Amino acid sequence: LVLTAMYALHMLEAYQEARIRSYLSHSGDANYMTAMLHKFNENILLWGNSGKDVVGGLPEFNQDYIFSYILNSYGLLAGIFVAAILAALVLFMFGAAARQKNELGTVMGFGCGMIILLNISLNFAGMLGWIPLTSTFLPFLSVGRNNILLCYALVGIILSIYRYKDVYPKKFKASQVSLQKTITLKLDM
Repeated sequence: LVLTAMYALHMLEAYQEARIRSYLSHSGDANYMTAMLHKFNENILLWGNSGKDVVGGLPEFNQDYIFSYILNSYGLLAGIFVAAILAALVLFMFGAAARQKNELGTVMGFGCGMIILLNISLNFAGMLGWIPLTSTFLPFLSVGRNNILLCYALVGIILSIYRYKDVYPKKFKASQVSLQKTITLKLDM
């Protein structure tokens, strides 16, 4: 609401207003890239190369547009396989976080899962033209040192959470703690 009011009252910079007009009118650079992606993705074969030069036609095809490259180079079945693997990864991450007995592990697990899910969703939605294109990555597929390190770190945290899921119970009762201390004191005497 604040952004809308600032746009209506011309409180934004000229380039910011131009970006908003470009987004609302479907013109400009963002629409050009979306139109190119639609052109590349319109005749995808079920299996195999579509015959279109994605490598020469899309800038940074191996980073932001890797899913379009997979669809055009290997076919729709390969794209469905990649999407299914990524969905299984996200389900595993959320499942490991939900089974966690430690509340900190649950919160960390859901946070890691949300980062991966958000990047997958933004990449797919941008490639399909549902939202303006953003600079996101497809986990474990997009090229880039920072992307890969982030993915490995997040999956490492999830695997650590999954490994130690039964270490601490969710909550301690005060009577259980005092009973354990009483027992250990009596054994020492």
